Amino acid sequence: MNKLKAKFTQKRNFRKILNHDLKKNIEILESRIFKHSKLQNGKVIVCEDNLKLLQSCVKSGSWKKSRISKIFSPRTHVWKSKKTPYFPDLSNLVKNIGFNTELITSVNLLEINNAEIFMKKTNNLSLNMYNGSIRSSTKPAELKSAFYLDLKGSESFQHFISETLPVITLARESLIENPQIPIIIKQPIAGFKAQKHLIERLGIVNSIVFSDSYEILTVEKLQLLDFKPFNALYAMPQEPYKLAHQLIESSYKSNNENTQDKIVFFVRDEKLRNIINLQFVMDKLDSFAKSLNLKTVYLNPSLYTTSEVESILRSAKIVFGVHGGANYNMLFAPASAVFVEFLPIYATDSVQHLVLSFGQTYFPFAIPFSKGDKAILLTATDLELIFEKLTNQVSFLGDST
Repeated sequence: MNKLKAKFTQKRNFRKILNHDLKKNIEILESRIFKHSKLQNGKVIVCEDNLKLLQSCVKSGSWKKSRISKIFSPRTHVWKSKKTPYFPDLSNLVKNIGFNTELITSVNLLEINNAEIFMKKTNNLSLNMYNGSIRSSTKPAELKSAFYLDLKGSESFQHFISETLPVITLARESLIENPQIPIIIKQPIAGFKAQKHLIERLGIVNSIVFSDSYEILTVEKLQLLDFKPFNALYAMPQEPYKLAHQLIESSYKSNNENTQDKIVFFVRDEKLRNIINLQFVMDKLDSFAKSLNLKTVYLNPSLYTTSEVESILRSAKIVFGVHGGANYNMLFAPASAVFVEFLPIYATDSVQHLVLSFGQTYFPFAIPFSKGDKAILLTATDLELIFEKLTNQVSFLGDST
């Protein structure tokens, strides 16, 4: 009985998405409605010979519209942990990839008087984007003011780009207008040294308070973003991604190095998903690049600083990458770039939403492997199909020959 109860509780917590429990001392400073239908997305190209494998790609969970009456539940969507096709409409794939991100319709900038933050209130399995929970408080304030941005994944590069950066972008105007207000955010892990740098690239110079130092923190005047209908992970609209990319691009200061047009290949040296025949792939790619008068760069981002990675990617025409965190460096590539992503057909995950929001061209290529495989094989046929499609469909390639 206890095992059954524990299993039910875990499942319930996994789906639990609640707004903060705020009933008084709240002021809505600003509101923003997301105009989903008016956004301009990037383009998508695919190989017809790869469509069958793309059709095999599956994801392990997604947001679905709730069938429960609003009388019994105010939630419009629920998370279903069920394997479903990653690309549900292959007939429309060439034109665009649909986004399951119209769930969040608007966001309010709140200011709360006398707030108490419980830093680790939400369960790790919860799909609430915030790590903690906010309550009204009668206790003495430890901070006079602060902006709450303690979001899940904010301590690692990949999740900072995908989940945190768009939220900070939405908070940007308020933070710039109030530079004296500190930001509450999770301390980055040792390997993620660019958190502060990326925040500053948005024009934000506010000081940072790491949430890890507290279990409970009281703030006299606390600002935060409250998304409607609820603060859901994996549902961020395109607008803040697009704005973040534009701000990062416009704040880039060129050092006049690495300016030659190039093809960049993200090289992995990890425990999983390394290309077993990398030298063969490099030889083929070098030959393809030479025919187009492009330089090839084999880049392992973990061996470079963020500034060095950006310097390389700024003049990238085409970028190749196997599923993994390195692909989130597409933030630093221009909107004109093409990203070729080698996708696992089992437990598929991709950066499609990110890349298309940046206005870039997305080229998914499915390979029969899993995210947990130690090595993957790219065949000569795979590469020939990709090179042919790129040459035929991407205008700048035709211009350079």
